[in-house]
Amino acid sequence: QWYLCICPPCFLVGKTMIHFLFLLLNALIMMALPFVLGHFLSQRLRFDWGLFGVGAITFILSQVGHIPFNQFVFARVPALSANLILLALFGGLSAGVFEEVARYLMYRFWVRDARDGPSALILGLGHGGIESFLLGLLVGINGYVIFLIQQGGTTALVPAAQMPALQQATATLLQSPPYLLLLGAIERLFAIALHISLSLIVLQTFTRRQGRWLLLAIGLHALFDAAAVYAATTWSAIVAELIIGLMAALLLAFAWRLRHTGPAPAAEEPLPNLSPAPIRPVELSADRLDDSRYQ
Repeated sequence: QWYLCICPPCFLVGKTMIHFLFLLLNALIMMALPFVLGHFLSQRLRFDWGLFGVGAITFILSQVGHIPFNQFVFARVPALSANLILLALFGGLSAGVFEEVARYLMYRFWVRDARDGPSALILGLGHGGIESFLLGLLVGINGYVIFLIQQGGTTALVPAAQMPALQQATATLLQSPPYLLLLGAIERLFAIALHISLSLIVLQTFTRRQGRWLLLAIGLHALFDAAAVYAATTWSAIVAELIIGLMAALLLAFAWRLRHTGPAPAAEEPLPNLSPAPIRPVELSADRLDDSRYQ
């Protein structure tokens, strides 16, 4: 067995295999996480997988505009990539605007009958869940390519211009403890909690009829993403996960209190003041009294 070898080449194969297995496990957890959470919620709510799909499609449509917009701006303003603070703020704000406006439009035009707390939970799970699934799929494919090349496989899978970056990423991967590769799944759990919270917050735009809730969702989304980018680059992945985990927990606790909100009741108009009708004296006669006997 490979783990019994003590020669350096065999040790390298064993070390690579361990990292690849942890990377594969991380990818599988990221892909399975939304469906596990969906099954959990289905035991407690009247779960509608159709709403899950609506949330997922909403996220995908938001990226149709978000990704080209970021590429356009970075190509014309290279200074954004050179300054970490500007990069974090711009990336967070662009994600907040595109995703939260897409979520607002979803409530406004697509799911008018799903403007309640339980539906918002499922829509948020679908929004963050499809992101987790797609990222997990991408992580699994990249991990397989890295493992294949590390084992002497064909390099035709990667363009020659990207090989130095891939080799550097592989070296960094092998130098890190294998368990750190599971941070991706943990980060996706926090991100799904964020999307569920933001789904509930954007819902308040309709239930409370106040546009400031949409602005709040955009700002919180931008802050979350910017903090994750800055912390991961400045300190470490573990510190970044601790920060965004705390932020996600606080935001979910705040948004959870909004889950039972419904449409705001219409204001009732006050009743008009009623005054008694004036009493007019009636002249009585024998003829009129005799006629009233048959009426």
